[in-house]
Amino acid sequence: MLALDSFCFLPSAFVEDDPYGELVYVPGADTTSIHSRDRDGRVLYLGNFSKILAPGMRCGWIAAAKELIERFEIAKQAADLCSGMLDQSIVDEYCNAGELPAQIAARSEWTSADGGLFTFLTFRDDIDTAAHVEQSVKNGVAYVPGAPFFVDGSGRNTMRLTFAKEPDDRIREGISRLAAVIA
Repeated sequence: MLALDSFCFLPSAFVEDDPYGELVYVPGADTTSIHSRDRDGRVLYLGNFSKILAPGMRCGWIAAAKELIERFEIAKQAADLCSGMLDQSIVDEYCNAGELPAQIAARSEWTSADGGLFTFLTFRDDIDTAAHVEQSVKNGVAYVPGAPFFVDGSGRNTMRLTFAKEPDDRIREGISRLAAVIA
């Protein structure tokens, strides 16, 4: 296995992890990646298909200087010898067929969120969403309490909801089930 310091040959290099960059729904929003502006080869750009193609598709990419990619390849071979070729082949065929832009657009037509795959629901200040998770699951719907997403300690009255997996009618049903628990 390669030592970690063998990867640190670029001074001031950093990683741009951008899984949601293609999922911005606000017209005119600047979604230009830092990597695309990098003229010195110091940015490692990461992306994945689980957000833009299918949630279970654990296939991603790295865009970086060739020398760094070669080192990552060696480290990866030492770690797992072989990635799932079926997933990679499916993604390759899908992208080569020109289907990816339509898939990204289809995920954004039915939401009013500004981007990503999630939206936050905010309740009155006296409601702690973490206290309602267990009952919500028993009622057939799950969410993530919002507080961990707030660095200032607030957000106890929020929840993170995904709109990427279910069709509109199931989302409406889920909201009704949540309302029954929270009410």
